Amino acid sequence: MIKLIKTHNLSPAIFATIIFVGLFLISCVDNDPLKLGIDNEPAAAVGFENNEVEVLEGTSTTFEVNASKPLFNDINFKFKVLSGNGSEVTITDEYGNTGPYFVMKAQTDLTVINVTIANDDVYTGTREVVYALEDLVGAGAYLEEQSVGSGDEKINGQLTLTIIDDEPVPLSVNFTDTDSTIDENAGVAQQVRLELTEPAIASGSFDVLFSGTALDGVDYSSNATDGVLTINVNENDTEFFVEVTPIDNDEVSGDKTVVLTLSNPSNGFQIGAINEHNLTIIDEDLPTVYLNPEADCSIRGGDNGNDLAAGGEYARIANGTDIRGRDERQMMLRFDLSGIELNDVISAELRLTSVGIDANGSDRFWTNAENFAGGPTSQRIYHVTGSDNWDETTVTWNSAPAFALTPIAIGQFDLVGENVVTHEFDVMDALVLDTDGKFSIRIGIDDDTDGKPILYQSRESTLGGVPVLKIISSQ
Repeated sequence: MIKLIKTHNLSPAIFATIIFVGLFLISCVDNDPLKLGIDNEPAAAVGFENNEVEVLEGTSTTFEVNASKPLFNDINFKFKVLSGNGSEVTITDEYGNTGPYFVMKAQTDLTVINVTIANDDVYTGTREVVYALEDLVGAGAYLEEQSVGSGDEKINGQLTLTIIDDEPVPLSVNFTDTDSTIDENAGVAQQVRLELTEPAIASGSFDVLFSGTALDGVDYSSNATDGVLTINVNENDTEFFVEVTPIDNDEVSGDKTVVLTLSNPSNGFQIGAINEHNLTIIDEDLPTVYLNPEADCSIRGGDNGNDLAAGGEYARIANGTDIRGRDERQMMLRFDLSGIELNDVISAELRLTSVGIDANGSDRFWTNAENFAGGPTSQRIYHVTGSDNWDETTVTWNSAPAFALTPIAIGQFDLVGENVVTHEFDVMDALVLDTDGKFSIRIGIDDDTDGKPILYQSRESTLGGVPVLKIISSQ
């Protein structure tokens, strides 16, 4: 209904403005028939006051279902689980309704919902149940599917109920490594280590299942029975070892793998994230060639190659110059692949051995190398893709052949307190690409890393650790 007003005290301009504003307000009314209530008034949006609520397992909490304005009449609605498991959640409204329908009363704009979480006495971790509202019954209201409004007036279309487990996190058992290797003719057992996340507070057990291409009694021996080894846990235990002893069968049968899998924990123990270990038994009966480099040298800046550093060592740091302005070095190695059929190669491993005491009696143990001046020091092996005809006494940093910028292998080692250590690098993928009968590599470390210098023995070394390229072929 439009009410006439007296205009004799209003100027024509003011009267026109009033008429314009009135028409604008009328045009802004939401005429969606689904969002109109009694007497064509805009309907109330119904949703959650908050979009996140936390509750501890075995306790209760409350949240509100709100309307954007007071209701003309009662409405009813249901809760719908969008994700998660709502079976452990009991829902009631402030009027005692337990579902499936819950109520919001006329002349109110909210109803308080109570949720109670069952206590299962089993650790299941933190979990979430996401709810929405559905099946609204009653005029003058509609369910809001999104989050609208802001501040105290905000209506959310969904609610995430986060349930916090009230049981302590149970002990977990893990392998400490995901894989390892042992030579078939090693003659000793490989000890695969497992550990608990903290000392056991009670006894229990878990199983280690044996599988893989290697056969117990043929390729290895163990204490497992029918592929299962049960490990008993006593109070205060923290670590365990599974022993696998390879059997040298003097036959060319290829590498075999023993897969160890954790299973069947008891007394509240859990299986951790590292639940499987792959032990590869290397077939030493395959044709194997051990090559020493035919050439090696250390290069630094514009200097000529240094074929024999003191005591057979090679100082290597990063490319360019370190942060203290000192020239740095890299090591180059070249191997003669004459007689090697690349198509038959199944493994290629570079073995480099550190320096103990050099010819001048200096300590080369890499003491504190893991944290020296920004360490740890990270070795990088690069494949030389340019000409292999470099000369170990004339090649320089600037004239050295090109090398692939992506390293073949990367190794990072804790060297504290070690005397002489051998590091092994897998260079198989690069070696099989070298069709000219020569294989050259360049060894450096991270760019811009001012780590402890890494010293490896050279081909002239008398310290017992000449570089070795171990190549295994299928025939």
